[in-house]
Amino acid sequence: MKPGRWSEICEQAQFLLDFEFLSRHTHPGQERIRPTIVALTACVYTQSPPYLNEIARQFPWVHFYAFQHIDPDNEYDPAQPALVSKSTAPSIQTDRNKTTVTNTFTKESAIALSRVKEDNQPSHRAVLICHGETLIQQLIFHTLLRADYSMLDIEGPIPAEYLNGDIVLPIQLPRDRVFACMVAHRTCRPTTYNPLLYLEEISKQVSANKSAELSY
Repeated sequence: MKPGRWSEICEQAQFLLDFEFLSRHTHPGQERIRPTIVALTACVYTQSPPYLNEIARQFPWVHFYAFQHIDPDNEYDPAQPALVSKSTAPSIQTDRNKTTVTNTFTKESAIALSRVKEDNQPSHRAVLICHGETLIQQLIFHTLLRADYSMLDIEGPIPAEYLNGDIVLPIQLPRDRVFACMVAHRTCRPTTYNPLLYLEEISKQVSANKSAELSY
């Protein structure tokens, strides 16, 4: 089996994974929800998903910060090439409970948002959804943001030493791919894994899921 990629999971399954993560780890407060940049919970997407608008509607008590965002209304028009520089210029836009950023999420971004979180403790919470990044980048962003919970990608075998988090299997993953998500909390520590045993267990679960889909 080959290492899987987040991009190989269908959009519906991606949405369901993120929806479950947010349902478990964000909660509306007792105060009235207001669509402002300061919310009870901040959710950082290191790469803006195509379903950002829909998931933001589902969680009005969360303010979403989505990086590497591409506005579908600003696609390249061959008849008007002069618009390219305008559409690709770095920008930050806030609309209700969403702030979209065209720039790449960096260490500096994580540190800046962590300060917002710390300034609003104890009521403020931050969660991180980190799809499509390398294992090292994920660790760095989770640590610098000081996220209460982070959803990370495990592509292929798990490293011999990685965070002690909860493994979540996606649905509708290609049969010959190994991919899982990990939910890590703020105080989790590195732990030792057996990569071969991990692959064996993941393969069993993938086969079982495929058999269930076929029988259904």
